[in-house]
Amino acid sequence: MSERESDNQADGGNYRGNSRLRLRLDKTAKAGVPIGTKSCNLDCLMCHNDYFLYADGSIRAISNQAFADAVRKVIAASRVSQSVIYLAGSGEPTTVGIAELTNLIQLLKEIPEVTAVRMTTNGVLLKDMAQPLKKAGLDGVRVSINSLDKQVYFFITGAYGLEAAIEGIKASLATGLEVKVNVIYSKLNDREIDDFIRFSRSHEGVVVKFFDLLPNNRLSERLHLPINQLENKLARHACEVLTLDQVYPSRLYVFDPPGLVQVKGFSTNHCPNLTCIARDLCVEDCRDMVRIGLDGIMRPCGVREDNTINLIAPSVTEEHIREALHSGGKLETSDPIDTQVIKSKSPNIQTSGNDV
Repeated sequence: MSERESDNQADGGNYRGNSRLRLRLDKTAKAGVPIGTKSCNLDCLMCHNDYFLYADGSIRAISNQAFADAVRKVIAASRVSQSVIYLAGSGEPTTVGIAELTNLIQLLKEIPEVTAVRMTTNGVLLKDMAQPLKKAGLDGVRVSINSLDKQVYFFITGAYGLEAAIEGIKASLATGLEVKVNVIYSKLNDREIDDFIRFSRSHEGVVVKFFDLLPNNRLSERLHLPINQLENKLARHACEVLTLDQVYPSRLYVFDPPGLVQVKGFSTNHCPNLTCIARDLCVEDCRDMVRIGLDGIMRPCGVREDNTINLIAPSVTEEHIREALHSGGKLETSDPIDTQVIKSKSPNIQTSGNDV
Protein backbone atom coordinates (compact mmCIF):
# COMPACT_ATOMS: atom_id res chain seq x y z
CA MET A 1 0.00 0.00 0.00
CA SER A 2 1.27 3.48 -0.84
CA GLU A 3 0.16 6.76 0.69
CA ARG A 4 0.45 10.20 -0.88
CA GLU A 5 -1.19 13.59 -0.91
CA SER A 6 -3.53 14.69 -3.65
CA ASP A 7 -4.93 18.04 -4.72
CA ASN A 8 -8.18 16.27 -5.61
CA GLN A 9 -10.99 18.81 -5.67
CA ALA A 10 -13.87 16.39 -6.36
CA ASP A 11 -15.95 17.47 -3.41
CA GLY A 12 -15.60 21.16 -3.96
CA GLY A 13 -11.97 21.92 -3.28
CA ASN A 14 -10.44 24.25 -0.76
CA TYR A 15 -12.69 27.26 -0.30
CA ARG A 16 -10.49 29.30 1.98
CA GLY A 17 -9.42 32.58 0.42
CA ASN A 18 -12.76 34.03 -0.69
CA SER A 19 -12.71 32.51 -4.19
CA ARG A 20 -15.45 29.94 -3.67
CA LEU A 21 -18.21 29.25 -1.21
CA ARG A 22 -20.52 26.34 -0.45
CA LEU A 23 -24.17 27.08 0.20
CA ARG A 24 -26.61 24.58 1.66
CA LEU A 25 -30.31 25.14 1.03
CA ASP A 26 -32.77 23.44 3.37
CA LYS A 27 -35.15 22.52 0.55
CA THR A 28 -37.39 19.97 2.30
CA ALA A 29 -40.81 21.64 1.97
CA LYS A 30 -42.82 23.21 -0.83
CA ALA A 31 -43.23 26.97 -0.95
CA GLY A 32 -45.90 28.23 1.43
CA VAL A 33 -46.08 25.04 3.51
CA PRO A 34 -45.79 25.38 7.33
CA ILE A 35 -42.32 24.24 8.38
CA GLY A 36 -42.82 23.32 12.03
CA THR A 37 -42.02 19.62 11.54
CA LYS A 38 -39.38 17.58 9.73
CA SER A 39 -40.45 16.29 6.32
CA CYS A 40 -38.90 12.90 5.60
CA ASN A 41 -39.99 9.50 4.34
CA LEU A 42 -37.59 7.69 6.70
CA ASP A 43 -37.14 7.83 10.47
CA CYS A 44 -33.45 7.20 11.03
CA LEU A 45 -32.12 6.39 14.48
CA MET A 46 -29.00 8.49 14.06
CA CYS A 47 -30.60 11.57 12.50
CA HIS A 48 -29.45 14.74 14.27
CA ASN A 49 -32.16 16.77 12.47
CA ASP A 50 -29.42 18.79 10.82
CA TYR A 51 -29.12 20.79 14.07
CA PHE A 52 -31.71 23.40 13.13
CA LEU A 53 -35.38 22.81 13.95
CA TYR A 54 -38.27 25.08 13.13
CA ALA A 55 -40.24 25.14 16.38
CA ASP A 56 -42.74 27.78 15.25
CA GLY A 57 -45.32 26.06 13.05
CA SER A 58 -46.70 29.42 11.87
CA ILE A 59 -43.64 30.01 9.68
CA ARG A 60 -44.09 29.03 6.03
CA ALA A 61 -41.43 27.92 3.59
CA ILE A 62 -40.08 30.56 1.26
CA SER A 63 -40.51 30.21 -2.51
CA ASN A 64 -37.90 28.89 -4.93
CA GLN A 65 -37.45 32.40 -6.29
CA ALA A 66 -36.81 33.66 -2.76
CA PHE A 67 -34.16 30.95 -2.33
CA ALA A 68 -32.48 32.01 -5.58
CA ASP A 69 -32.62 35.68 -4.60
CA ALA A 70 -31.11 34.81 -1.21
CA VAL A 71 -28.26 32.92 -2.89
CA ARG A 72 -27.56 35.91 -5.13
CA LYS A 73 -27.39 38.18 -2.07
CA VAL A 74 -24.92 35.94 -0.24
CA ILE A 75 -22.71 35.54 -3.32
CA ALA A 76 -22.70 39.29 -3.91
CA ALA A 77 -21.85 40.02 -0.27
CA SER A 78 -19.11 37.39 -0.11
CA ARG A 79 -17.64 38.56 -3.43
CA VAL A 80 -16.81 35.01 -4.46
CA SER A 81 -16.36 34.04 -8.09
CA GLN A 82 -17.67 30.50 -7.71
CA SER A 83 -20.26 28.78 -5.53
CA VAL A 84 -21.43 25.20 -5.12
CA ILE A 85 -25.01 24.65 -3.95
CA TYR A 86 -26.19 21.66 -1.92
CA LEU A 87 -29.88 20.85 -1.55
CA ALA A 88 -30.39 19.12 1.78
CA GLY A 89 -31.78 20.09 5.18
CA SER A 90 -33.74 18.69 8.08
CA GLY A 91 -35.68 16.11 6.09
CA GLU A 92 -35.67 14.68 2.56
CA PRO A 93 -35.52 17.00 -0.49
CA THR A 94 -37.19 14.56 -2.88
CA THR A 95 -40.43 14.62 -0.85
CA VAL A 96 -41.21 18.08 -2.24
CA GLY A 97 -41.78 16.56 -5.69
CA ILE A 98 -40.02 16.69 -9.03
CA ALA A 99 -41.66 19.93 -10.25
CA GLU A 100 -40.55 21.88 -7.18
CA LEU A 101 -37.00 20.54 -7.32
CA THR A 102 -36.43 21.03 -11.04
CA ASN A 103 -37.74 24.60 -10.85
CA LEU A 104 -35.33 25.45 -8.02
CA ILE A 105 -32.36 23.84 -9.77
CA GLN A 106 -33.08 25.78 -12.96
CA LEU A 107 -33.28 29.06 -11.03
CA LEU A 108 -29.99 28.34 -9.28
CA LYS A 109 -28.15 27.40 -12.47
CA GLU A 110 -29.11 30.78 -13.94
CA ILE A 111 -26.80 32.43 -11.38
CA PRO A 112 -23.43 32.94 -13.12
CA GLU A 113 -21.31 32.16 -10.05
CA VAL A 114 -23.05 28.83 -9.34
CA THR A 115 -20.75 26.18 -10.79
CA ALA A 116 -22.57 23.10 -9.47
CA VAL A 117 -25.79 22.04 -7.73
CA ARG A 118 -25.81 18.78 -5.76
CA MET A 119 -28.40 17.09 -3.59
CA THR A 120 -28.16 14.97 -0.46
CA THR A 121 -30.91 12.34 -0.40
CA ASN A 122 -31.81 8.94 1.02
CA GLY A 123 -32.42 7.84 -2.57
CA VAL A 124 -35.72 6.08 -1.97
CA LEU A 125 -37.59 8.28 -4.48
CA LEU A 126 -34.62 8.95 -6.72
CA LYS A 127 -35.08 6.31 -9.44
CA ASP A 128 -37.84 8.12 -11.35
CA MET A 129 -36.43 11.57 -10.57
CA ALA A 130 -32.82 11.12 -11.72
CA GLN A 131 -33.38 11.86 -15.40
CA PRO A 132 -35.49 15.04 -15.02
CA LEU A 133 -33.20 16.29 -12.25
CA LYS A 134 -30.16 15.85 -14.50
CA LYS A 135 -31.98 17.58 -17.34
CA ALA A 136 -32.83 20.52 -15.05
CA GLY A 137 -29.13 20.99 -14.26
CA LEU A 138 -28.42 18.88 -11.16
CA ASP A 139 -24.76 17.86 -11.17
CA GLY A 140 -24.61 15.18 -8.50
CA VAL A 141 -26.25 13.33 -5.64
CA ARG A 142 -25.06 12.15 -2.25
CA VAL A 143 -27.13 9.09 -1.32
CA SER A 144 -27.24 8.13 2.37
CA ILE A 145 -27.15 4.36 2.93
CA ASN A 146 -25.99 3.31 6.39
CA SER A 147 -26.30 -0.44 5.83
CA LEU A 148 -26.40 -2.82 2.89
CA ASP A 149 -28.17 -5.42 5.00
CA LYS A 150 -31.95 -5.20 4.50
CA GLN A 151 -32.79 -5.91 8.12
CA VAL A 152 -30.18 -3.56 9.54
CA TYR A 153 -31.31 -0.88 7.07
CA PHE A 154 -34.87 -1.34 8.32
CA PHE A 155 -33.70 -1.13 11.93
CA ILE A 156 -31.91 2.15 11.22
CA THR A 157 -34.54 3.80 9.00
CA GLY A 158 -37.84 2.20 9.98
CA ALA A 159 -38.53 1.29 6.34
CA TYR A 160 -37.64 -1.37 3.77
CA GLY A 161 -36.16 1.13 1.37
CA LEU A 162 -32.72 -0.31 0.63
CA GLU A 163 -33.56 -1.75 -2.78
CA ALA A 164 -35.27 1.49 -3.84
CA ALA A 165 -32.23 3.52 -2.77
CA ILE A 166 -29.88 1.27 -4.73
CA GLU A 167 -32.13 1.54 -7.79
CA GLY A 168 -31.93 5.32 -7.35
CA ILE A 169 -28.13 5.12 -7.42
CA LYS A 170 -28.20 3.00 -10.58
CA ALA A 171 -30.57 5.42 -12.30
CA SER A 172 -28.40 8.39 -11.29
CA LEU A 173 -25.25 6.75 -12.66
CA ALA A 174 -27.07 5.93 -15.89
CA THR A 175 -28.00 9.60 -16.40
CA GLY A 176 -24.43 10.78 -15.85
CA LEU A 177 -24.95 12.31 -12.41
CA GLU A 178 -21.92 12.29 -10.13
CA VAL A 179 -22.77 9.91 -7.27
CA LYS A 180 -21.35 9.37 -3.81
CA VAL A 181 -22.74 7.08 -1.12
CA ASN A 182 -22.71 8.59 2.38
CA VAL A 183 -22.36 6.21 5.33
CA ILE A 184 -22.29 6.97 9.04
CA TYR A 185 -19.82 4.54 10.62
CA SER A 186 -21.14 2.74 13.69
CA LYS A 187 -21.43 -0.61 15.44
CA LEU A 188 -24.41 -1.31 13.17
CA ASN A 189 -22.34 -1.47 9.97
CA ASP A 190 -18.82 -2.25 11.20
CA ARG A 191 -19.12 -5.79 9.80
CA GLU A 192 -20.13 -4.49 6.36
CA ILE A 193 -16.93 -2.74 5.31
CA ASP A 194 -16.10 -5.40 2.72
CA ASP A 195 -19.69 -5.21 1.44
CA PHE A 196 -19.35 -1.46 0.85
CA ILE A 197 -16.06 -1.99 -1.00
CA ARG A 198 -17.77 -4.57 -3.21
CA PHE A 199 -20.66 -2.16 -3.70
CA SER A 200 -18.24 0.45 -5.03
CA ARG A 201 -16.67 -2.09 -7.39
CA SER A 202 -20.02 -3.24 -8.78
CA HIS A 203 -21.40 0.29 -9.27
CA GLU A 204 -18.85 1.93 -11.57
CA GLY A 205 -16.38 2.65 -8.78
CA VAL A 206 -18.76 5.02 -6.98
CA VAL A 207 -17.12 6.59 -3.93
CA VAL A 208 -18.43 5.28 -0.62
CA LYS A 209 -17.82 8.04 1.92
CA PHE A 210 -17.78 7.27 5.65
CA PHE A 211 -18.51 9.86 8.33
CA ASP A 212 -18.00 9.69 12.06
CA LEU A 213 -21.15 9.26 14.13
CA LEU A 214 -21.67 12.38 16.24
CA PRO A 215 -22.51 11.15 19.76
CA ASN A 216 -25.23 13.62 20.72
CA ASN A 217 -27.51 11.31 22.75
CA ARG A 218 -27.38 8.06 24.71
CA LEU A 219 -28.17 5.87 21.70
CA SER A 220 -25.53 7.41 19.45
CA GLU A 221 -23.00 7.12 22.28
CA ARG A 222 -23.72 3.38 22.48
CA LEU A 223 -23.44 2.95 18.70
CA HIS A 224 -20.31 5.06 18.24
CA LEU A 225 -17.02 3.57 17.11
CA PRO A 226 -13.79 5.55 16.65
CA ILE A 227 -13.25 6.38 13.00
CA ASN A 228 -9.58 5.34 13.17
CA GLN A 229 -10.81 1.76 13.74
CA LEU A 230 -12.39 1.90 10.29
CA GLU A 231 -9.28 3.41 8.75
CA ASN A 232 -7.08 0.69 10.21
CA LYS A 233 -9.28 -1.94 8.54
CA LEU A 234 -9.23 -0.15 5.19
CA ALA A 235 -5.47 0.47 5.26
CA ARG A 236 -4.72 -3.24 5.59
CA HIS A 237 -6.26 -4.02 2.20
CA ALA A 238 -6.01 -0.81 0.15
CA CYS A 239 -3.42 -0.64 -2.60
CA GLU A 240 -3.14 3.14 -2.28
CA VAL A 241 -4.22 5.87 0.12
CA LEU A 242 -4.66 9.47 -1.02
CA THR A 243 -4.83 12.38 1.40
CA LEU A 244 -7.30 14.80 -0.16
CA ASP A 245 -6.98 18.57 0.02
CA GLN A 246 -10.59 19.59 0.44
CA VAL A 247 -12.75 21.74 2.69
CA TYR A 248 -12.09 19.25 5.47
CA PRO A 249 -9.35 16.61 5.65
CA SER A 250 -10.13 13.15 4.30
CA ARG A 251 -8.42 10.08 2.92
CA LEU A 252 -9.36 8.10 -0.15
CA TYR A 253 -8.65 4.35 -0.01
CA VAL A 254 -8.13 2.80 -3.42
CA PHE A 255 -8.70 -0.92 -3.90
CA ASP A 256 -7.87 -3.38 -6.67
CA PRO A 257 -10.12 -4.56 -8.29
CA PRO A 258 -11.31 -0.93 -8.52
CA GLY A 259 -13.19 0.29 -5.49
CA LEU A 260 -13.10 3.63 -3.67
CA VAL A 261 -13.78 4.37 -0.01
CA GLN A 262 -13.36 7.87 1.41
CA VAL A 263 -13.19 8.66 5.12
CA LYS A 264 -13.88 12.13 6.38
CA GLY A 265 -11.18 13.07 8.84
CA PHE A 266 -10.79 15.57 11.64
CA SER A 267 -8.10 18.13 12.30
CA THR A 268 -7.36 21.40 13.97
CA ASN A 269 -10.18 23.90 13.48
CA HIS A 270 -9.10 26.25 10.69
CA CYS A 271 -11.91 28.77 11.13
CA PRO A 272 -10.41 32.28 10.78
CA ASN A 273 -12.69 33.62 13.54
CA LEU A 274 -10.27 32.98 16.39
CA THR A 275 -12.50 34.73 18.94
CA CYS A 276 -15.64 32.75 18.11
CA ILE A 277 -17.66 32.01 21.24
CA ALA A 278 -18.52 28.53 19.93
CA ARG A 279 -15.08 27.53 18.69
CA ASP A 280 -14.71 24.70 21.21
CA LEU A 281 -18.12 23.31 20.21
CA CYS A 282 -17.30 22.90 16.54
CA VAL A 283 -16.89 19.14 16.24
CA GLU A 284 -16.85 18.87 12.44
CA ASP A 285 -14.06 21.32 11.60
CA CYS A 286 -14.94 24.36 9.50
CA ARG A 287 -16.62 23.23 6.28
CA ASP A 288 -17.14 26.70 4.81
CA MET A 289 -20.84 25.86 4.55
CA VAL A 290 -23.37 28.68 4.66
CA ARG A 291 -26.88 27.40 5.29
CA ILE A 292 -30.06 29.05 4.13
CA GLY A 293 -33.19 27.74 5.82
CA LEU A 294 -36.76 27.25 4.67
CA ASP A 295 -37.50 30.47 6.56
CA GLY A 296 -34.97 32.53 4.58
CA ILE A 297 -32.59 32.74 7.53
CA MET A 298 -28.87 32.48 6.78
CA ARG A 299 -26.83 30.51 9.29
CA PRO A 300 -23.13 31.15 8.67
CA CYS A 301 -21.95 28.74 11.39
CA GLY A 302 -22.94 25.13 12.00
CA VAL A 303 -23.12 25.43 15.78
CA ARG A 304 -24.16 29.05 16.42
CA GLU A 305 -27.51 30.80 16.18
CA ASP A 306 -26.60 34.21 17.57
CA ASN A 307 -25.33 35.48 14.23
CA THR A 308 -28.08 34.39 11.84
CA ILE A 309 -29.55 36.91 9.46
CA ASN A 310 -32.87 37.28 7.65
CA LEU A 311 -32.02 37.31 3.94
CA ILE A 312 -35.58 38.09 2.84
CA ALA A 313 -35.88 41.19 5.01
CA PRO A 314 -36.20 44.27 2.73
CA SER A 315 -33.72 46.22 4.83
CA VAL A 316 -30.89 43.68 4.68
CA THR A 317 -27.74 44.96 2.95
CA GLU A 318 -24.56 43.42 1.61
CA GLU A 319 -22.72 44.88 4.60
CA HIS A 320 -25.05 43.08 7.02
CA ILE A 321 -24.57 39.78 5.22
CA ARG A 322 -20.83 40.20 4.92
CA GLU A 323 -20.46 40.95 8.63
CA ALA A 324 -22.47 37.83 9.49
CA LEU A 325 -20.29 35.75 7.15
CA HIS A 326 -17.20 37.11 8.90
CA SER A 327 -18.58 36.15 12.31
CA GLY A 328 -19.25 32.62 11.05
CA GLY A 329 -15.70 32.26 9.76
CA LYS A 330 -16.72 32.08 6.11
CA LEU A 331 -14.60 35.03 5.03
CA GLU A 332 -11.02 35.86 5.90
CA THR A 333 -10.56 38.79 8.25
CA SER A 334 -7.63 40.19 10.21
CA ASP A 335 -9.81 41.94 12.77
CA PRO A 336 -11.43 40.43 15.88
CA ILE A 337 -15.13 39.74 15.29
CA ASP A 338 -17.63 40.98 17.86
CA THR A 339 -21.16 39.64 17.44
CA GLN A 340 -22.59 42.45 19.55
CA VAL A 341 -21.09 45.02 17.20
CA ILE A 342 -22.63 43.19 14.26
CA LYS A 343 -26.02 43.17 15.98
CA SER A 344 -25.86 46.89 16.64
CA LYS A 345 -25.21 47.55 12.95
CA SER A 346 -27.85 45.22 11.53
CA PRO A 347 -31.47 44.91 12.66
CA ASN A 348 -31.68 41.76 10.54
CA ILE A 349 -29.32 39.74 12.73
CA GLN A 350 -31.39 37.10 14.53
CA THR A 351 -30.89 35.52 17.92
CA SER A 352 -32.96 32.51 16.91
CA GLY A 353 -33.36 30.65 13.64
CA ASN A 354 -37.13 31.04 13.97
CA ASP A 355 -37.21 34.83 14.16
CA VAL A 356 -38.32 36.13 10.77
